[in-house]
Amino acid sequence: MATLPVSLHMLYRKQYFYDDFARHVKNRCESGYEALMNSEQWLLQHKTITQGLRSSKRVPMLLVGTPYYRNGAQALYAFATGLTVEYYCGYESQEYVWPLPEHAGNKVYFGEPLVFISGEQDAQGMTKSRRNGKALAELIISVIFLQNNELGYIENCQVRDLLQEFEYACVNFETNRDIANDKKRAKEAEYWANEESQETAKEYRQQNSEHEGMYSGVKMEPDSDDDGRSSFQSRANRMPSSARSYTTSHIRAGTSYGNNNSAYTFSSRGNNHRFWALNPLPSAARSHGASSAATPSRRSDTSYSRLTSPRDVEGRLKRVSQARRTLKEFHRGSVAELERRTQAAEAEERSARAKAEREAGISQRRSGPC
Repeated sequence: MATLPVSLHMLYRKQYFYDDFARHVKNRCESGYEALMNSEQWLLQHKTITQGLRSSKRVPMLLVGTPYYRNGAQALYAFATGLTVEYYCGYESQEYVWPLPEHAGNKVYFGEPLVFISGEQDAQGMTKSRRNGKALAELIISVIFLQNNELGYIENCQVRDLLQEFEYACVNFETNRDIANDKKRAKEAEYWANEESQETAKEYRQQNSEHEGMYSGVKMEPDSDDDGRSSFQSRANRMPSSARSYTTSHIRAGTSYGNNNSAYTFSSRGNNHRFWALNPLPSAARSHGASSAATPSRRSDTSYSRLTSPRDVEGRLKRVSQARRTLKEFHRGSVAELERRTQAAEAEERSARAKAEREAGISQRRSGPC
């Protein structure tokens, strides 16, 4: 934030009350002010301080983030005194907290909702943008204490335009919060689109494998048969449940599948279910089991009544593709809206700066020699 002329320091008050901030933003950014002050993420807790001037005192504190590490286990609490903001470390489940060392002032990582005002605060060292973001966050912390009647007023020790900074924080909060919510919704939409696509692909693969052959993917092991013919033994525990039930029912019936060139004959011997694949089979072997059951048609069997046509599967895949295209358009709209709001905020800031400079020039001319 640019340094204001020295002559404007006389325009800033020494003390600010809660009503001052509420009146200032009433006709400027009322929606941002309402969103900021009425957020459900503000959490005031009473903690007991173990060290320092306020040792053994139980005071209200605001949960603002984490110290030392962005995803650390400890919690960071802020206590506004009216002159400054003090930081304390502790755990949410414990009563006692201890002061954050002064040399760890650049290890303050704000969480939601303060991160929408201060930024990520992850730059190396205490840069200018990081200092400005931290100052805005501390101003909002003090205003929250004012709103909850934990402070009487805020002392303007550094002679800053606190009202203008509060207005900027309200606009910044609303913009960044909307962007974060848009990203969260887009991520959820992408997640559910992927889930639907995966389910569609798995159903199509399963139904297609049942249609082409119910033994696809089942491991077969060579086994010697009593009459010397080549045979394979299927491990029933490695077979899908649907294929296992279908196979067992037809094995017990002694069903024979065949045509002019090949035949598949099933037999049941105790607990070992075996089948032979002979191409071609002798006429006697091909007629085995014909008296017990007629040759069924794969299309007419009830095991394939749940099959979905490729046209239906393609329709579902098209709907998933349409959802992804809608998601990309949603991303582009969010970026355009962000640019529009940023340009509007910059225009308002330039207008306010020009107005302040004009007022400064008028005051200098009036205070000059007659």
